[in-house]
Amino acid sequence: MFLQRLELTDYRNYAALSLALSARLTVLRGHNAQGKTNLLEAVALLALTRSPRGARDGELIRWGANSAVVRGEAARTHRPPVAISLTLRRRGAKSLRVDGQPCARLADGVGELVAVYFGPGHLQLVSGSPEGRRDYLNTCWGQVSPAYLRAMSAYRGILRQRNSLLRRVVLGGRLDSALLDTLDDQLAEHGGALMAARAQAIEQLAAHANRIHALLSGGSEQLQLTYDPHVSTNEATDAGACRQALAERLVVRRPDELRRGVTLLGPHRDDLGLTLNGADAKQYGSQGQQRSAALALKLAELAVLAEALDEAPLLLLDDVLSELDTRRREATLELAEQTDQVILTSAEGGPAQLAELAGADVRWVENGQIRGE
Repeated sequence: MFLQRLELTDYRNYAALSLALSARLTVLRGHNAQGKTNLLEAVALLALTRSPRGARDGELIRWGANSAVVRGEAARTHRPPVAISLTLRRRGAKSLRVDGQPCARLADGVGELVAVYFGPGHLQLVSGSPEGRRDYLNTCWGQVSPAYLRAMSAYRGILRQRNSLLRRVVLGGRLDSALLDTLDDQLAEHGGALMAARAQAIEQLAAHANRIHALLSGGSEQLQLTYDPHVSTNEATDAGACRQALAERLVVRRPDELRRGVTLLGPHRDDLGLTLNGADAKQYGSQGQQRSAALALKLAELAVLAEALDEAPLLLLDDVLSELDTRRREATLELAEQTDQVILTSAEGGPAQLAELAGADVRWVENGQIRGE
């Protein structure tokens, strides 16, 4: 997969931009806060339909504008070329077009352009919150499986309805038992699908992460990934078994949930378990070990997407190489050779060798303008 052109209108600090890309490696250099990260974010936005940095849509629209447009054209290995256009609005929902045709749902366009975004925040994947690790799983598997995205969207909608009902009861409202029963059935159905899909995803990620981490650590450490579901079952990859386990636990915890006004269990509380040589990486790993494990996770995401889709994703490296030591940086660049296109940012004063990589197209970014070096 190769992004050939990126066009921005009123996006972040870009009033208008048309950027042609032709090199396998593009290096965006410049001082801080000039717009380098915004470019990578825009590419990831086309792939995911949401900011990989967690920004709200309104934050992506340039100051004083009412809307923003991000458009990209990409060549693909086994599919025809594609043009994707995402429009963001201050008032009203964002909309997506693929080859000029409107998508009924944003999720319908996920997978048309496939990318892995790796930013500084991902270095805290291991040491950070379970929410960050769930987002990692959702981002990876959502690009592989449209069914996963549908199940996740449905689950989140039902979860909001259920929590609203539980809160009303806590505030003195009447309990609609029939409605709660229906929501429980739906939550178990879609939650079970999510749980089984996550177990399958982690099985695939685990093999790649273990191999990559061995390379990063010089073979001295073994990284193991496990699924840590909030509701456990002996058949984690079986959606029916997961559904049954979740349904049973919802019955047991209902009294507690009615008292507290919130859904206490389900895949929205899942986590990803990580061990290094058998020890909990989150609790006992050093900062360096945790960073290596996080790097292995993101590069495993790249490998899983390439394997599942038979298409090398775009790799977007947002000023993370400067955060790594020489060995990890070199290993990352070596693994990046397996992709068709890498776009990376480097602050002025960052690792000098990044601008000297063979065949690199080096661009200077300053105040929303781009020029060659």
